[in-house]
Amino acid sequence: MKELKIGIIGAGFIGDAHAFAIKRIIKNEYFRGKADISINAICDIDDNLAEKVGKRYSIPNIYTNYVDLIENSDTNAIFICTPTKYHYEMFLAAANAGKNIFQEKPIADSINKIDEMIRIRDEKGIIIQVGLVLRFFPWFWYIKRMIENNKEKWGSLQNVIFRDDQLKPYLGKGIHTTEWRRDPEIAYHGTLFEHSIHDIDMLRYWLGDIKNVFAHVKFFAGVSQIEDSVSVLFELVNGGSATLNSIWHNVNHDARYIEIFFENAYLAFVFGDQRASINLWEAGSIKKRIKFKEFYESYKIEMGINSFPSPIYWGICQEISFFRKLINNKPANPSLEDAKAAHEIVNACYLSAKEGKVIEI
Repeated sequence: MKELKIGIIGAGFIGDAHAFAIKRIIKNEYFRGKADISINAICDIDDNLAEKVGKRYSIPNIYTNYVDLIENSDTNAIFICTPTKYHYEMFLAAANAGKNIFQEKPIADSINKIDEMIRIRDEKGIIIQVGLVLRFFPWFWYIKRMIENNKEKWGSLQNVIFRDDQLKPYLGKGIHTTEWRRDPEIAYHGTLFEHSIHDIDMLRYWLGDIKNVFAHVKFFAGVSQIEDSVSVLFELVNGGSATLNSIWHNVNHDARYIEIFFENAYLAFVFGDQRASINLWEAGSIKKRIKFKEFYESYKIEMGINSFPSPIYWGICQEISFFRKLINNKPANPSLEDAKAAHEIVNACYLSAKEGKVIEI
């Protein structure tokens, strides 16, 4: 594809972030000589918000009805950046119109709907990229490669500890200025579904498939279906174990703490609160802090980019990956199949908590 004209549905926090990232890609000419990229349209039911974001990024076409945006013949790629309830219907409309799609997560509220999305993608021959963004932050990317390159040296995986906490994203505070995530009719579920689906995707991405789960799900805020505390024990197919603790609370703190234990190595990773660090201990050696410059150049090459002006832009890797598929014919990553696998594990966690037993995947 030599010309990519993007339409963004949803002008809230995520839609604005995507518009900002795309404009940065354009400004830095990441795909010079490969494609001409522009934001052709934006849509939001809040006309003032659509106008505001459209003006900020010089977007020529502004809509309040997503159908009108999709029907714009000049737009050939759709970014769906709305609350979860609307993802499926908007996906169907865009896919049936033959548009390529960037689909924010969670992608739907049932596996049957995801199966239908996969079927339509294959029928229409369109490209779908899913917004499981952690795969493309440089630290997560580098840990994946460290694990792959040190299998023999580090020995068997023993245990993984994920701890993920966040200021409740439905309080209208911090980066999330809206309250829709407290409404089960729109958001469906809470911290596991909305936030830690990223963590579950990372477990699979780093370490392979999950065999079974045992979960506890709690509702301390008393909001129906919107869980704010989850504890999960995973058994991995490769024999290792993992735990996940995911919390929404009233504290202005947002971070992931991850520890990975092998027979001969220990990785400790912190991501969030305006910092990121990887520390490594190996048998017979002292602690080593992995410096960003050790993998920065190889990261840029694989991502197909020139440079990043500051850390705030590193999240644009999700869009870059999407563009690479459209422009360079590389596999979509993460795919709808990746998203389906993460959703199946999330569903198993809810079933385990409900029935009080281990659930096989």
